[in-house]
Amino acid sequence: MTLQERKLQLISQLTFTENKNVIKEIELLLKKAKIEEYEKSLKPMSKKEFIAKINEAEEDIKHGRVYTQKEVEQYFKNKFK
Repeated sequence: MTLQERKLQLISQLTFTENKNVIKEIELLLKKAKIEEYEKSLKPMSKKEFIAKINEAEEDIKHGRVYTQKEVEQYFKNKFK
């Protein structure tokens, strides 16, 4: 059975289940898989890169390239409506 066929079969089974716990467990499993996949894509920063980022942030602060907490909250509120 191909992956596509397995997905379709799973969708079909989910359509007919009335067990909320099964649905909840599948949601948790998918969420966990998504997090694990994201974490695999992360690359640790070297000490040199880390110091460069700190210096860049300090320069941003020095030159007024900063946002208030409210501005950041509003930005993300609008972005994810």
